[in-house]
Amino acid sequence: MKRRYARAVPKPPSRLPGADALAEHYTAIAKTYDTLYTGRLERTEDDVVRLLARSIVKPGARVLDVGCGTGHLIPMLYGLKVRYLGLDPAQGMIDILRERYQGADARPCRFEEADFLGWNETEAVMALYGAWSYVQPERGLRKLVEILRPGGQALLMTYGPRYRVRSHQGLSGGIVTFRPSPATMIAMSSRWGLRVVDCCALTVTRAALTLPLARLELRLLGHRPGACRRARYLVTVVRKP
Repeated sequence: MKRRYARAVPKPPSRLPGADALAEHYTAIAKTYDTLYTGRLERTEDDVVRLLARSIVKPGARVLDVGCGTGHLIPMLYGLKVRYLGLDPAQGMIDILRERYQGADARPCRFEEADFLGWNETEAVMALYGAWSYVQPERGLRKLVEILRPGGQALLMTYGPRYRVRSHQGLSGGIVTFRPSPATMIAMSSRWGLRVVDCCALTVTRAALTLPLARLELRLLGHRPGACRRARYLVTVVRKP
């Protein structure tokens, strides 16, 4: 008999600061959210993120999508026949995902607050674009250690210095986004016993918009000193030993 995800239920005694405001805000813009990210820059970033995601996720893997939104990751993994579970604090986002991708398992819950009842067989955790910037870092890394199986990997993306917060992201209610430096991500991950596979910048330039897909990943993922100071996103890949 195949094992299934235990129901992810928020732990009621504690709520993260600003969590309710975050959920309410993204629920309010859920119906128009996808239309805000259709430019050439965003499509180019999608191409790179798709390459990264498919390099980590293996066919048939259990995949946990942190901050899943309207399900942007799902079509990136078509053909891999993964077992998918999406978590997002905004019920409006979850509703659109369920309507768009019939049968997809998605639940209104923050990653740090989810109780997986000891279920620890996840092969891949994805937190795309700025999703990990809304996760309380220490609690999030502890949760990663709990649910990743040995050898499992997580792709964690946070906002970089060059990411401009759009007007629709002008959140109130005490929400502070986590924008770590590479040194901070490496140190925190190592402290929780996670091996850092890669930590690099994702930056799109005008020149890169004209590159063929095969060359995008090398050009846009910067490892040079100072690259992260110009990054829209910081990309960190960790593995549980």
